[in-house]
Amino acid sequence: MAPPKASKGKGNIGEGSNAPDSDSEQFQPSLNFQFPAILQYQGVVDFVSDSGLFYQDLGREFYAHFNILSGCAFSTTVRGTEIAMSLEDVGACLGVHCA
Repeated sequence: MAPPKASKGKGNIGEGSNAPDSDSEQFQPSLNFQFPAILQYQGVVDFVSDSGLFYQDLGREFYAHFNILSGCAFSTTVRGTEIAMSLEDVGACLGVHCA
């Protein structure tokens, strides 16, 4: 029997990420390499984490058609819809000023 349409193509990875849960594990660059702590420090954990529901087939199609353009821009196509972002667009999504 086929899965219900509402859950078709979705995958549930889990809750949260590997980012530190307490203040005691904050980013301390001089001690050692703590990748999750660095992501937390930079404020991009939610942007790069894989928790919650996502559409595996759309993610696969996104990366299958992914092209890096000149000037650090990229383009891709998902279900016939072209997606293009410049470095400034990515900066705006992350809340980072691009000069």
